[in-house]
Amino acid sequence: MNYPRLVVLRDEDPVHLRQRTRNLPGRGHQSRSYADPLSVAAWWTSAVGVDVVRPVNDDHFSLEQRSFRDVMLSPLDLEALTRTPDISAWDIWSSKEAAAKAMGNPLSYIPHQHFSPALWPNGEFGKWRVSRIDNLPDDYLGWVVFELSAHLGA
Repeated sequence: MNYPRLVVLRDEDPVHLRQRTRNLPGRGHQSRSYADPLSVAAWWTSAVGVDVVRPVNDDHFSLEQRSFRDVMLSPLDLEALTRTPDISAWDIWSSKEAAAKAMGNPLSYIPHQHFSPALWPNGEFGKWRVSRIDNLPDDYLGWVVFELSAHLGA
């Protein structure tokens, strides 16, 4: 399967990082995410969303915390987590952020009403696909969610 084009940039100056990321050449649909001093940009033939985070230790940001579960996890997430023990709260967060961008409604996206892309069986959910971003430094994680293009067999 083809995947979106991803570019990872690093720059200690956050203003310069954003300028460099915005000025990257690319065609088609695009998405950007920042976790200073890192950025990720994605391009694809259809809708695409990308998110990158630098996880921190936070007792409230945990799959075991009721407040996190209530705000972030759908019933499908809760069911899938019983079969997928290696997914973190940060994976849930980042993959849902990427999905909100890809679906074009990040400000109206309600996380607990959507199945987390990090938990999609085989990285697929209808016309949508998801992939963890592999080429990030060890202390970062990220996800890209994209719509399977009609010409690619959706």
